[in-house]
Amino acid sequence: MWQDIETAPRDGTRVLVCTPEGYVYIASWASERLWDDENEGGTWMVFDCEDYYYSIALKGERSPTHWMPLPPPPGVWVGLGDK
Repeated sequence: MWQDIETAPRDGTRVLVCTPEGYVYIASWASERLWDDENEGGTWMVFDCEDYYYSIALKGERSPTHWMPLPPPPGVWVGLGDK
């Protein structure tokens, strides 16, 4: 279920985020400035290939409004003792 972005984890955890336009990304909060002074204080980042060169800062009009946890990958047990 989608939750308000203000409740999202800001510890680097990857989550699904949704922008006002309805675009959905896998993103994480980046608290440090990465390449541009406008990111002071942090921003939601979409990283491709774990390379800053191919990353997207979701800020301003593209700032996400909602988030939800990523689902577990197929075939992976979620909890201990699951069979």
